[in-house]
Amino acid sequence: MQFVHRADYGLPATSPAAYIANTEGTKVHYLGSPYSSRPHDRCDDYVREIRASHLANEEENYVDIAYSLLVCEHGRGPAAGRAGSSGAGGGRAVVDRAHSDR
Repeated sequence: MQFVHRADYGLPATSPAAYIANTEGTKVHYLGSPYSSRPHDRCDDYVREIRASHLANEEENYVDIAYSLLVCEHGRGPAAGRAGSSGAGGGRAVVDRAHSDR
């Protein structure tokens, strides 16, 4: 897998999500919505779409894309939030400390 910097995906270079030093496990997410395959040159657009939808979610109060790491179907892994971050979910620190999005 090739890691890609946030800025290479058109995201701010750093995440405002709180740092969490230790977690009790790993949490693996899926998008929760149907996924359609796409050419790799569209994956960065999709990452930005995911972030925009998270930021627009007033109920969850996200401060950034709510995943620390993502991997597209082509094996590139944009560092979306940051490893060890809170997952950017507002008010979910207890859950985030128990299971990092790594």
